Amino acid sequence: MFAYSKWDAWLENALEPGRGIFLDFPNFPKASAGYAQDIYFHAIYVLYPRPVLVSDPGVTINSAWDILANNTYPSERWLLDWHVGSVMSVEMDKKQKLPVVKSVHWLGE
Repeated sequence: MFAYSKWDAWLENALEPGRGIFLDFPNFPKASAGYAQDIYFHAIYVLYPRPVLVSDPGVTINSAWDILANNTYPSERWLLDWHVGSVMSVEMDKKQKLPVVKSVHWLGE
C-alpha cells in the first residue's frame, strides 16, 4: 500500500522554507513508473503553491513516462532561479517493493 502520509512528511522535511523541490528518479525502474507519477502529482497538490519540478517547466508532464523520459535539470543555479531549494532522489526499495527517499540535496546560494 502506498502511504501518502509518509510521503507528505518526507516532502515537507525536504523543503527549504519558501522554496520548492525537484524530484529526481535516477535509474527508476520502468515497471514501477506509476509510483513516480503518484509521488509527483501528489507533491504538487500537497506543496502548492511551492514549485515541484521533475524536468524543465516547459516540458508537458502528463504521465509517468513523461517524468522518466525528461527527469533532468541544467544546473543548481537554474533550480534556484525557479525557486527550488532542494533535490529529493527517490529509488525503489527492493525488499518492500515501494519507493523511498534515497537522499535530499540542499542547494546553496
